Amino acid sequence: MFHVLFDTTEKQINQFLTYCYERNQTTYSTKELMAAFNYKTSKLLSVIQQVELFQEQYSEYTVNYQSESKTIKIEFSPRFLLSKVYAILVERTVGFTFLDLLFKGKYHSLEQLSQETYSSLRTIQRKLTELNQVLANYHLSYSLRKGNPLEGKEYYIRYFYHVMYWQLFDETDSDLLATIRDKQTIATQIERHAPYMRKIDCNKFLSLLAISLQRIKQQHFIVEIPDEITTFEHPLMTKRKFTECILAPFFQANVYAVSDLTDEEISFLYFMFAVMNTYLEEDLTEIHQDWFDN
Repeated sequence: MFHVLFDTTEKQINQFLTYCYERNQTTYSTKELMAAFNYKTSKLLSVIQQVELFQEQYSEYTVNYQSESKTIKIEFSPRFLLSKVYAILVERTVGFTFLDLLFKGKYHSLEQLSQETYSSLRTIQRKLTELNQVLANYHLSYSLRKGNPLEGKEYYIRYFYHVMYWQLFDETDSDLLATIRDKQTIATQIERHAPYMRKIDCNKFLSLLAISLQRIKQQHFIVEIPDEITTFEHPLMTKRKFTECILAPFFQANVYAVSDLTDEEISFLYFMFAVMNTYLEEDLTEIHQDWFDN
């Protein structure tokens, strides 16, 4: 999704680590890597240096260049994840930083963004132009001439932010989930009333709730949704039960009255609650029939 936002350095680090990890070797000759990436010697050595520096941000691998033998030794720990490499690289891009500041209500100016990313204003403007390529896929755009730079229907904005943050989700270190008050109680409520819901799907929905709460507190309300979302009916839970047993406890714990939500807001969250689940037939058949009647 965000590869288009990578600078040359991010692309090279990602390509190098992906190549080495997928081949599962510990030693590579410079000749092999030069051929694989179409690099000259000086370029390859520059990329290796970048990969070495990246260890400061992600230490689950070691890489060393042996000048005498002209080989590169790289070892990955059992905890190494290419998805984590991607997440760290995305988080340091201009586009992500801009969107993250907007979401948190902390964006003020291009000058601030320049300082946050250690980039020139010209680079900032170029990178934000590239960002529109990503936003267009979600029926969104941005304009710095307006008080609210992110333009588009609110349910598209919610969905976009959900996809953006979920791509980088780390259960052990989630800023989004950390914003939820009484998170475990809410998770228990979901488990009680939707026992078919897997933990990963529960976290996914909790992330959407956290995003929605932040947007609502910033006075960004869903007031328009497609008819298919308005009329949608969850096969295992009514909208009323969903509102009373899941939404109400969440918003009450996070100091917002569920009665203040628009009907469109509730319908959107109800719809997303359903489509985020990965149902397995064996899970559903284990649910006792009287549960469906509740």
